[in-house]
Amino acid sequence: MVDVFTIPISKVQFDTLPKDERATIFVAGHVLNQISVFMKLVHLSSSHDPANPVEEKASGMQTQIILRSLMGALAEATVWFGKRQKLIELYLPDMHQEGRDAYDKVKAHFPKNSFMRWLRNNFLYHYPNEENADIAFKAIPETEPWEWYLSQTNTNSIYFSSELVLGYGLMTATGEPTPHGAFGVVMARTMELANTMPDFLMRLIETILTKKLGPDILKPRAKTVITETARFGEFWLPFYVAQEK
Repeated sequence: MVDVFTIPISKVQFDTLPKDERATIFVAGHVLNQISVFMKLVHLSSSHDPANPVEEKASGMQTQIILRSLMGALAEATVWFGKRQKLIELYLPDMHQEGRDAYDKVKAHFPKNSFMRWLRNNFLYHYPNEENADIAFKAIPETEPWEWYLSQTNTNSIYFSSELVLGYGLMTATGEPTPHGAFGVVMARTMELANTMPDFLMRLIETILTKKLGPDILKPRAKTVITETARFGEFWLPFYVAQEK
C-alpha cells in the first residue's frame, strides 16, 4: 500500500513564474521522474537469477542497458544544471541545508572532464566513435560470450556482443584493471549520484515555488491510497516475453 498526496498547481500559477525558473522546475521534475523509473527498473530487472544460461545472460544485459540509461539521464542532468549555476545559486541561501549539501556533491560532476560527463559524451547520450569502440573491443577477452541470441521477434532478440563492447568501453574510464572492479566503481558512482541528485532537485523546486508562490503551495490537498502495489523481490522484469496470439 502506498499513500500518494496531490499537490494542485495550475497552469495559471506556473505562468506567474519567470521563464527561467519555470523551465528549471519542469526539467528538475523530469529528471526526478527519470531517476524514479530507471531505479525501479534496475531493481526489478535484477531481482531474479534465471536457471537457463541464455536467459541469465539476456536478463543480466537488460539490467546493464537500464543502468546505462539511468547513468545517461544523470549525466545529462549534470550538463543541464551545470549551465544554470547562477540561477541555482540565487536560491541557495533560502534552500534547506540538505539541498545545499547535495548541491555541493552534484556540482562536482559539472566540469567537462568529470567522470559522468566523459561517460555521457563517449558512451551514453552519444554513441562511441570508432576509436573508442575499437579500444573496448580489443580489451574484451575471447572467453567472454560473443554470441547473439535471436528470436522470431526483435523484442526477444539480443545482440550480446554489442553490449559487451559498450559495457567494456564505458568501464575504461575507471582505470580499474579488471572488469569486476571497473563495474564496481561505475555502479558506486552512479548510485551515489542517483541518491544525491533528488535531494538537490527536490529542495531546489521547493525553494523556487515557495518563494514565488507562497509557503502553502506544496501543501497536500488530497490523499490517494494505491492498494495494488508490488514489492521489490516479489516481482521480476524478465527479458523474454511471450507474444500475444
